[in-house]
Amino acid sequence: MSAARDAAPAPGRFPLIVLSHGSGADQFHHRDRSTYLSPHGFIVAAIKHAGDSLDDVGGRGSDVQLTGRPWQVKQTLDAVLADPRLKTSIDANRIGMIGYSAGGYTTLTTIGGRPDYALWGVHCKEHPEDYELCPADGSWVPPRITRPG
Repeated sequence: MSAARDAAPAPGRFPLIVLSHGSGADQFHHRDRSTYLSPHGFIVAAIKHAGDSLDDVGGRGSDVQLTGRPWQVKQTLDAVLADPRLKTSIDANRIGMIGYSAGGYTTLTTIGGRPDYALWGVHCKEHPEDYELCPADGSWVPPRITRPG
């Protein structure tokens, strides 16, 4: 990835893309997409999700992951749009989001999707071979709630 520390942004206003990585990855996992989008006229804000990243998996399977990720997107947007070096370069009317795997979930919930977690258990009972979402031993349990309310 080619970058210059403290370089001035190109003149003009550009669309912003928020990039949400999959579970257990980090903000550099999709750097190929970021390095493609940037020279094509986009500002990219790639998030490292607390509680669900390469070096911090403690929130996986809990509200930290499932409701925390969309909250982290909001905080990222607020920070980027308020950043004195970036705010005049961002076209706030053109904001998009890309997410992969858990980042896709994050994207959908960020734009208003409301998951029904009870269906997760139903799915696992009907499809025990789905090792991506369901424990191999069939011991699926609802997400942990670490912060009630």
